[in-house]
Amino acid sequence: MLLMVILRDAYESNSPAGPGGAFNILRLVGHSKHLSSGFVGFAIKTISVSASASIIFGITSYMVFSKHLGPAMPFLGGAAFGFVGGLVHRYITDTEEAQLMLSRYPKIMEHHINQVLVFVWGTG
Repeated sequence: MLLMVILRDAYESNSPAGPGGAFNILRLVGHSKHLSSGFVGFAIKTISVSASASIIFGITSYMVFSKHLGPAMPFLGGAAFGFVGGLVHRYITDTEEAQLMLSRYPKIMEHHINQVLVFVWGTG
């Protein structure tokens, strides 16, 4: 039992408040800690990471390049770079998480895919 507690992911915890991180934000917008976050969780994580990266890269590029290019162009260029970088980071992170879940729970993933195929294609 102790080994299982040590090997848990960063998103899981034994605290009474439930998982930490982005799941605390989801609780504030109405999600229970016992439900899967689904699309709303994905959207909140993606937008928050991309917006944060956009602000940080925009301000940093403004401070570095504002003497040479003026105030607007460096901020807009850095913000666009940060937003795209945040999106790419979330894509890579979510892909790795999906592959990890697929390797851990192949039967559940197979069941889910079969349920989606029945819903989408009408075949089973």
